[in-house]
Amino acid sequence: MISELLYGLNLTNNKFDAVFSFLDDNKKRTELTLKAINSNDYYENVEFKTLEIVIPEIEKPIDLKQDYLWFSPIKTTEAIYIKFESYPSFEDMDMFGESVLNYINKNNIKQIVIDLRNNRGGDFFVGTFLAYYLNLADSIDWKSGVYVLTDKVTFSAATSNASQFRQMLNAKIVGEPTGSNPTGYQDMGQFKLPNSGMIVTYSKRLFRFQEKITQGVQPDVLIEYDWESYSKGKDNMMQWIINDLKGK
Repeated sequence: MISELLYGLNLTNNKFDAVFSFLDDNKKRTELTLKAINSNDYYENVEFKTLEIVIPEIEKPIDLKQDYLWFSPIKTTEAIYIKFESYPSFEDMDMFGESVLNYINKNNIKQIVIDLRNNRGGDFFVGTFLAYYLNLADSIDWKSGVYVLTDKVTFSAATSNASQFRQMLNAKIVGEPTGSNPTGYQDMGQFKLPNSGMIVTYSKRLFRFQEKITQGVQPDVLIEYDWESYSKGKDNMMQWIINDLKGK
């Protein structure tokens, strides 16, 4: 997204403009030269048109405390869906985990789907707190009833938690490989340069969440986003899981 960085990496020929290729539904290719814009204009003046993805079997709760962390039953199944798109505080995850556990116990839930797609990270210890509460649920099918969704925008702590959930919850990873690696340096530190005052950030801890080094957490079931489904507001990854749940 940063024009100077793209130019510095020799990905573009000019510092402040680049040629982009677009392929439409009819496989027609169009090339456009786009000019870079100031970051302030980008955040303050650019309007985006987004596609709304709807999962008919999942109804988003009305009384949400956080839009990025919530759960809901999956209709016509014995499963719940947990939206985990960002990390709350320990206190908020404590309350959330307890509410999820109470719902599971009260409704005799058998399966869990944890959606880590588009989660760019945070404190992975907060994610393990969720796993702690889920492990207390005796009604769950721990042999084959836990799913974790990942994509290429699953980063940092979310990548770590995806790998941990595979081990701690015997979860099946579904979707795309994560955007970062489960083995490597994390846990950000920072310092200020004395003359310029610029903040330098760095990773200070080496974590190893799986023995085999791979390019991202590799899913057990590889499913990539399908444009034909996505353009129609359908979630093809989640639909695969729902079909698998109904087949149990």
